[in-house]
This record gives sequence, structure tokens and C-alpha cells, in this order.
Amino acid sequence: MSWPEFCSLLSGIMPDTPLGGIVSIRAEKDPKRIKEFTADQRKIRNDWLLRRNKKLREDPTAYKAYWEGFQKWAKSTFS
Repeated sequence: MSWPEFCSLLSGIMPDTPLGGIVSIRAEKDPKRIKEFTADQRKIRNDWLLRRNKKLREDPTAYKAYWEGFQKWAKSTFS
């Protein structure tokens, strides 16, 4: 199975499954909802954020691409 096919299938997973619940916790962007997370949900999200950030620090190319994407988003949002 190719990576794009896997991503396509994974994006359609329902949040009422164990894997879907974890994916939805990791993908949550709303600060109000994040503030209402249980201790277990916060741990899942924080562990994922720490892992993602560690990868970005270890790979300068990924780090640069991440921040370029963030800058584009900020310019489009606040311009």
C-alpha cells in the first residue's frame, strides 16, 4: 500500500474507534477543547507534540519546511 493511499484511508477513520480517538486528540486545534481534555488526553497530545518537535529539531530540512509553511499560513491569515 502506498503512503498516499494509507493517508487517504486513515483520514476517513471514525473518532469513535480507539485509533480515531487518538488521531482526533492529536489533530485538535481549538484551545477551548484542548483546555477541556482529560489528563490522559493531554498526555497523548503532549507526547505526540514532543515527538514531532524532536523530529523537526533533528532534521534541518523538515524544520525549515515547517516554519516556511507556518509563515505562509500566518501571512495569509493576518494579511
